[in-house]
Amino acid sequence: KEQNHHDTPTNERFPKIHARPRRGLLKKMESLATPLVATVVCLGVGYLGLPFLAQQILNLGLKLMNMTEVWQQTVIVKDPRAIVQCVLKGDLGFGEAFMAGKIDFAKSAQAQASSKQGQGGGKREDLDSMADAGLAFFRAAVDPKTSQLYSWWLIPAAHAYVLWALVADWFVNLQSVKRSKEAISAHYDRSTKVIECMTAPSFVYTCGHWQAGAQDVTEAQRAKMQLVCEKLLLPKKTPNSPPPTMEILDIGCGYGALGKFMTEYYNVKFTGISISEEQVAWANANVCHANLKVVLCDYRKMPQEWKFDGITSVGMFEAVGPRNYVEFMRVHERHLKDGGLVLLHTITQTFTTKVNLSPWLIKYIFPDGTLPSLAQVFTACEKVLVPEDMHQFGPDYARTLEAWRKDWLSREASGELDCVEGATTPEFRRMWWLYLTMCQALFEVRHANLTQFVFSKRGVRDSAKILKVREASSRLDLAAAAKDSSVFSAKPGYEPGLVVG
Repeated sequence: KEQNHHDTPTNERFPKIHARPRRGLLKKMESLATPLVATVVCLGVGYLGLPFLAQQILNLGLKLMNMTEVWQQTVIVKDPRAIVQCVLKGDLGFGEAFMAGKIDFAKSAQAQASSKQGQGGGKREDLDSMADAGLAFFRAAVDPKTSQLYSWWLIPAAHAYVLWALVADWFVNLQSVKRSKEAISAHYDRSTKVIECMTAPSFVYTCGHWQAGAQDVTEAQRAKMQLVCEKLLLPKKTPNSPPPTMEILDIGCGYGALGKFMTEYYNVKFTGISISEEQVAWANANVCHANLKVVLCDYRKMPQEWKFDGITSVGMFEAVGPRNYVEFMRVHERHLKDGGLVLLHTITQTFTTKVNLSPWLIKYIFPDGTLPSLAQVFTACEKVLVPEDMHQFGPDYARTLEAWRKDWLSREASGELDCVEGATTPEFRRMWWLYLTMCQALFEVRHANLTQFVFSKRGVRDSAKILKVREASSRLDLAAAAKDSSVFSAKPGYEPGLVVG
């Protein structure tokens, strides 16, 4: 009887194939083949799709911040992977992509014309031709009216950075004695020659005062130092002055410029402290004398018996940190004699936040740096010091940074930094240029400001004189002062090239 094919046993309908038995290694390779192929396919799709997705996220962020047109006009993306860096790491990724040459800013029309005519070819890249586009981009990116410094990057790295900053504020003192020394050394000790090249001949690495009519950054720096001395009501030095008895302390004295200026034109003794070994060594070798000493010391470790008639801190408070603001003020109160004055010269920002420096600046320029707000400064001095005066001239810092950038590029192009290892590499040049350009934009849009505070211990009767000094500072005629017997006239033996700070 013919058997129905539906009744045929499976093993008869599909006869078993007798394959060669698989051996150990071959069997393992075959078992791994499927996941390996799947992984390769996924990586390939991700590699091709991630830039596209990153571009869409970036476009959304730019649209929300009304920066689409600015980006298109100022930024040139030379490597699509740079977009992924920007989206994943925020301004840290943007800065690193620029340092690596994956992102450029549009060059000026003049530079483009010179390049086409073959006149722009040189050993060093013409970074300053990108200044206008870079400033336009950062003005839009950091304008407090339209954005926070990180919020327009819709990326996970920014949220991780904010979370870390908030957690660290509770559990870690990022500006402890040990960490502060490491942070200061990371910026100042490694960059001394670059700073000298950038700020020569004055070598003063803080904001100048241009409102008095300064014609260049050297005059602006000397005007700033005179303003500091006048606000402290220091006695001027005359040919008949007795030996100085008034003692001044400078916390974070840099290379000693303010001390040299004070002791040369005012009848005072000067003590400066710094935690940078490079700065202290330089000052002791070049500017110190009987009435001027610079020592290696943290402000929290000063001897209790030290007492001063006046205390200054110029461009150092940015490294103190919110956890130490009150202690910083108490140090001033503890070491200030009755009737003395404190002058605090610092960068401030227009709002209070625990996250106020970009991750890129923190990593590459100012480790553990923070910018105080006015509220934080005044809160810290409550029940400790009495505020006597406040003076803001933030736009002067924008002019100072612009002058530094141009002077640095000019001197660097002449070969002054060729002997400094790593100072002329494309990566370092782009990093330093980005730092100066970004910070200039911060001050131009008033995201950051330059503020001078004057405090007293219990209040002073001469507070009206401080106000008069501030009001007169913008009317000072430097040209006339240089011809007269003022602080701006050079004296025998005075060498401007040695003034640093």
